[in-house]
Amino acid sequence: MHGIFDLDSPLMRGLSRLADLILLNLVAVVCAIPVVTLGASATALYYAMGHLIKDEGRPIRDFFSAFRSNFRQATVVWLILLISGALIAFAMYYYSSVEMTAATVLVVITGILLVVWCCLAVWAFPLLARYYSTTKQLFFNAGLLSLVYLPRTVLMVLINAVPVVVLLLFTPYFFIGGVLWVCLWFSLAAYLIRRLLEKPFQNIQDKQEVAEE
Repeated sequence: MHGIFDLDSPLMRGLSRLADLILLNLVAVVCAIPVVTLGASATALYYAMGHLIKDEGRPIRDFFSAFRSNFRQATVVWLILLISGALIAFAMYYYSSVEMTAATVLVVITGILLVVWCCLAVWAFPLLARYYSTTKQLFFNAGLLSLVYLPRTVLMVLINAVPVVVLLLFTPYFFIGGVLWVCLWFSLAAYLIRRLLEKPFQNIQDKQEVAEE
């Protein structure tokens, strides 16, 4: 019975991991409150999560280190996604509400653009947290990898879409679960997505090592 409460026991390691996820979630939520800093917060969260999965570093220290170092580019990437996403959403709403011959075609086109936007968005910040590249190259890589690893991309989109789906379809439960979003969900989602990216990132690293040889 004593062994259950040892620092190296599965129970204590699990509780320690849960505490790290909660702390990271709270910090990420607070840093994203200004909205314009959401991209930097997401990038820092993925960076810290990569170290946490490998049992390296210190989660909060890693978060703020990545937040500072990636702030400028992450903010640019986020503003590009925010503005383009808002335009796509407005276009879809407008074309679906007007009566015109080409409305259906335009709704389909904007729907396709929305799917592309989602694919770019779910890859952009994990890539930014893991690799250095220009913003243009970042979006190119995000688009390419989203196609190469399409099943994983779909899972990543679904994970990120959970709060939105709950808000739209089960609104009362969204507010009932408010504590979950604030305390745990976003770091848990980042953890799951970072796990999904382990194989793609390892493949990229292997190819880089071969190219260097």
